Amino acid sequence: MKNLVLLVLVSMIYADSIACSTSGKTVSRKTMINTKRPRQPAQAIQHFSVGAVNVSLESKLANLLLDNVGVIISIPIAIAKSDYHPFRDGQSNAKMNLGQTWNKTDFLVVGIQKISNGKPIRIYTFHSSLQVSSYDEKNIGDGFYQVTPKGWNDSFYFNFNPSISKIESFIKNVPTDQRTFSGNRIAPNLENIGSTGAFETLKKKIFGEGFNSDPFFNDNVHGLFPNEKGEKTAVGGGLYVGNCR
Repeated sequence: MKNLVLLVLVSMIYADSIACSTSGKTVSRKTMINTKRPRQPAQAIQHFSVGAVNVSLESKLANLLLDNVGVIISIPIAIAKSDYHPFRDGQSNAKMNLGQTWNKTDFLVVGIQKISNGKPIRIYTFHSSLQVSSYDEKNIGDGFYQVTPKGWNDSFYFNFNPSISKIESFIKNVPTDQRTFSGNRIAPNLENIGSTGAFETLKKKIFGEGFNSDPFFNDNVHGLFPNEKGEKTAVGGGLYVGNCR
């Protein structure tokens, strides 16, 4: 498997994500007056693409996270990018794929790391078609592990250290005019919403200048590839409360 990259995810569950552009120019009037109502939190805590004929890798990955709460998952994949910027906020849509030589519809191998008695334990699950019954794991430094199935000359490489940046560092890299809003409020948490009960708070809160008075839930955030008529790959949505201006 050539040209594969590592995708590292921390397994967490949120009922709904709060999405808001950091630029007042990115939310159209059409978006702001969307009449879709917010979903209840319980509707988001379920498996994705249930009953679908073709389930995207993104949905399968999200379901892995739902089934393994509290772990870190690492998967060797490739990322296909597009030039489609549906929200014109600098983020282009992308899609996961498993390389040109892998013709199955599931991940060829999944690495899962969990903490047991204060120590990390890693388990690697291979696709059944590979017929891997055992493997050797070697710590090669810099957070990487080399995993070699018994009898193989080839190896897989995993890293379970998710890249995390502090909010302060993120904000410093955003142009001043795109992170300063009315009343000199600074992104990303303009209304000081707490970490618990955020969904109920947002539904009941009366927002200030520049916010929608009628928030709505968008089921598709950066989810169409390679264009607006393409395949829906993303699994998450966002509760939109306006353009923050």
